[in-house]
Amino acid sequence: MKLNCFYNLRMKREVDSTLVDKGVAERVRLTQAFEKRREELTRQHETVKNALKDFRTKAKAILDKETDSGACILSDACLSNLLLTTSNIQATTSQQDSTTSSANNTHHLKMDL
Repeated sequence: MKLNCFYNLRMKREVDSTLVDKGVAERVRLTQAFEKRREELTRQHETVKNALKDFRTKAKAILDKETDSGACILSDACLSNLLLTTSNIQATTSQQDSTTSSANNTHHLKMDL
């Protein structure tokens, strides 16, 4: 009877140990995937932030130039330059988003840390 009890406890310990090992391995895998995704999103955020900064700088330069020249601030040339710059930023951003979403569309992760 004692041998049977010892055997059952040993099996239970081994099962528990295996389960804990699997859980730890899964958590490590998910943490690595989470960090990789976070780094990718940080890079994308920096790209968008820099594009917006460039857009603001160009828009301010155009407005300053038109203000200094005495031209109407809302002239067609100014508006077309701003719209062209805006469409370039949107195209760049959507192109990056489509590349990223197609690469990451195979698996969605949710993890509580």
